[in-house]
Amino acid sequence: MNKTILTIIAIIICMATGSASAQLAQFANSGATAQDLIDDSYIQETVNGDMNNDGIKDLVIGVSEGIAIYFGNNDGYKLYNTYNCPFLDVDTLSIHRTISITSKGVLRVSVDFTNNKGTLLLNTVHMLRYQDNDFYLIGGKLATITDGAFVAFSFNMLTSKVIMQDKYNNAISEPMDIPNLPLLSLSEFNLASIEGLQRYGDQVDMGKMTISHDLFVADILDQISKMEDDKEYPTFNKKSYATFTKDHFEELGVWGKKQHQHLLFNWQHDPYDEDLDGYLDCFPLKDGGYFVMFTVVETGDYEHYFNHYYIYKNNKLTESDKHMPHPTIKDFYSNADKFPKKVFDALTNEVDAAECTYQQDEQKLIIWLNPWDCDETGCTLPTSLKCFEPSANDDEYYTFPTIEYTWKDGQFVRNPDNKPRVEDLDYFK
Repeated sequence: MNKTILTIIAIIICMATGSASAQLAQFANSGATAQDLIDDSYIQETVNGDMNNDGIKDLVIGVSEGIAIYFGNNDGYKLYNTYNCPFLDVDTLSIHRTISITSKGVLRVSVDFTNNKGTLLLNTVHMLRYQDNDFYLIGGKLATITDGAFVAFSFNMLTSKVIMQDKYNNAISEPMDIPNLPLLSLSEFNLASIEGLQRYGDQVDMGKMTISHDLFVADILDQISKMEDDKEYPTFNKKSYATFTKDHFEELGVWGKKQHQHLLFNWQHDPYDEDLDGYLDCFPLKDGGYFVMFTVVETGDYEHYFNHYYIYKNNKLTESDKHMPHPTIKDFYSNADKFPKKVFDALTNEVDAAECTYQQDEQKLIIWLNPWDCDETGCTLPTSLKCFEPSANDDEYYTFPTIEYTWKDGQFVRNPDNKPRVEDLDYFK
């Protein structure tokens, strides 16, 4: 775990929670209702539920400085104890607390620590069960933002397990064992600090955690790596995948199932290989599963796109490009029927080798004619293809037609504003 971040946050918390418990001191020892127990103007939260399993609802009241726990009886409520757990705003930090009681009588205290820009710095969750005349920590969560990724460690002290989760509570990792330590009582730690959870967080070795199979994109990359590993020239083999997941483990939490996934990543086959960039796009199908586009960018003296297409359904990946558009020359040129046969045939061959990429920012698929033997220094295509001559405004770069698609209802649909070009037949003379 990132101890530096947690240490800095812990210092901020101590500075923000050092105030006296003036409000907590106002709690009475007994009363019939919450309003009888404290001046109502101070109350932030009230929740009730049976925490001591005696069949009578108990009460937890939250004020700015902390919480007070009352056990219910036939005469009203009797104060059990008060605990420092702030709910306040200072110049550099906002502390927002939420308390609840589960159906099984477990007290849940969640606290968000955000900066003055509203960015989450830390989230703590303490799950407390009353037993043996005290409240004990039986579970919890410790979450931070690390390198822009939300990373949460969820602990179960009763089973001595920890998992890594994303902000949607999806499991990133498989359950991992932590030492079986005696349960901490609430009298041994402060709800306003991370010390209780940190005791278990110190036991987490991220290098030993394995990726959860519920992360469908991670599973897709895993299956791609195994399929590619069997090929003579793999683009993303098993070794690459293992290195990638280890380096980017914390980022995997953003890979939960959504309407569309787009990922950019970088890897090497081995330390002597040049870095490769990869793009992974997953588009949801109407009948379940995803159409997957995996793109490899070869870097070096030039860039070239290698596209691989798959269907991911029922957790199984199969190679398929049936959901990709397959345009003809008539999709690029509305008057293609009027082209000389030599031109028509030559351009048709180029269409068969058309390149494509998905532009995430604009959420559109671009397919373009880009003859491989036409570059900045000149074009070696037949002179009959003068339609590929440089534009009038630029004597070096060639302009080629493109087709634009967007993903809609399980298929790529051509953008209505993207019309086929009408080529001047004088070009072919």
